[in-house]
Amino acid sequence: MLASVLALPPICLAAVLLLARAIAGQHELARPSVGAILAATGASRSRAYELVARLAALLPTLLRAPG
Repeated sequence: MLASVLALPPICLAAVLLLARAIAGQHELARPSVGAILAATGASRSRAYELVARLAALLPTLLRAPG
């Protein structure tokens, strides 16, 4: 499963990392800089943040009630 996630396009990885960075900040956890994430993935800032918004909107829909 991890291998398939790591094989995603750089823009997807950047969006996941940027969203995780925002969540980590809410929990007072260490987080990489935005610049470090973009440099590591090679993604563009504007496109990555567009995808962050879509990903954040999608996440709540993944939860299902038990049963």
